[in-house]
Amino acid sequence: AQTPQGNTATGGSNPYYGGWSNCTWGAWQLAYNYLGISLPWWPGNAGDWIQGAQSSGYSTGSTPAVGSIAVYPYHVAYVLAVDGNNVQIEEGNFLGRHNIRWVSADYNQCKGYIYLQ
Repeated sequence: AQTPQGNTATGGSNPYYGGWSNCTWGAWQLAYNYLGISLPWWPGNAGDWIQGAQSSGYSTGSTPAVGSIAVYPYHVAYVLAVDGNNVQIEEGNFLGRHNIRWVSADYNQCKGYIYLQ
């Protein structure tokens, strides 16, 4: 259920492993928890999600949007809010756990965003 600490439910058929200690598990889970979307399994690491999403028919781009997945070279996170050039992300594997934080839109050489809606 959604709490001030984020949406840490664990339903669905998540194809990734590791629970909240894995960013890909976390991003998949958050897309399911917030939007009811069961994303496919995409090969490679988190940084390859842009290509996987494009090959699955999802739109991608460089503009952050609420309800999208931010893709970094070695990390993925769910976008909760956008305020100018700042993005609030919810993620797995931040120091090995679930986390919510604000980052700049180009934080950590962001590779782009996967638009889910």
